[in-house]
Amino acid sequence: MTGPLILDASPIAFRAEAVVAAELRRATAIAHGLPETMQARQLLEHGVEVPEPSIAAVTAQFYVMAERLLGEWGPCGGRPTHGAAVLDPRGRTWRHDCYPLYKAGRPPKPAGVTAALAEAPAIFQALGMPVLSVPGYEADDVICSLVHRHDGCVVVSSDKDFLQFFGVRGSRQWDPTRRAEGDPPDAYPGVWLTEQHVYDKFGVDPRIPGHLARVVEVQALTGDTVDHVPGCPGVGIVTAARLIEAFDTVEALYTALHAGRAMPKGIGPAMVTKLRAGEDDARLSRALVELRRDLDVSAPALRAPDPHALQELVRRFGWAEAAGVGAAGGEAAAA
Repeated sequence: MTGPLILDASPIAFRAEAVVAAELRRATAIAHGLPETMQARQLLEHGVEVPEPSIAAVTAQFYVMAERLLGEWGPCGGRPTHGAAVLDPRGRTWRHDCYPLYKAGRPPKPAGVTAALAEAPAIFQALGMPVLSVPGYEADDVICSLVHRHDGCVVVSSDKDFLQFFGVRGSRQWDPTRRAEGDPPDAYPGVWLTEQHVYDKFGVDPRIPGHLARVVEVQALTGDTVDHVPGCPGVGIVTAARLIEAFDTVEALYTALHAGRAMPKGIGPAMVTKLRAGEDDARLSRALVELRRDLDVSAPALRAPDPHALQELVRRFGWAEAAGVGAAGGEAAAA
């Protein structure tokens, strides 16, 4: 018996857009007598332009992916009793208040992704899945708080930040964008993340007692280019993992630096200079990357699917005629 199923809505929307875009690219190549494996850039070199995924197609694909995650092909092996789809709030969060450049420079979301996220509450209503969003806090903070409140949460997301709470209270993370080794290309993707994923990503072995807490310390030193979190400039994963292995925390690292203590093997004078110059950024990043675990949230009970809400979505978006969505459009319209 698993705990609540927690869906991180944003990666699902991006995945839905990518699936539709790939099918459009493939269909366009075949229609022009070109190899179906050609990428959009290669097709442009042949004078062939791939159309943008339609909002109808992406929202339909989003619905189908969410439906599968709730069903027998999902990580719970059937419909769970409790859970939530978690969305980012509108507007700024506490991280923007700490650091106005947080997430600055991110390219705008594709139109299909924006539409899917805007329609997510209606889509999840049709599926009977409660939606959670907390003003001022990112979906990541809400999900982390849910994992620390409930036993055995199953978190569906490709977000590396969730490795901060890997295995907490028996939780597991299902990455719907990966395929297991040996799976056929047409297999529905999804793998459980393991201790090896944590080690490969952050150089931290969560099987050693107390070491999982080091993930956020490594993140503080390396930063996050996607979210425009600076980290300590010039410090990569290998160096960060070596430093945190020696000192355990960013705070202890800088205490040692100020005391003139010896650095680990391989950390030379040039790196020490970078660490000293990047201290303020590293401390700021430490505050930004740690996910909140203290929000007053809980996973509600799932409701029965709402066929009337689904038919309204079918009518509004014309999913039965959604160009480029392939089988997903038919499944959504027929559900």
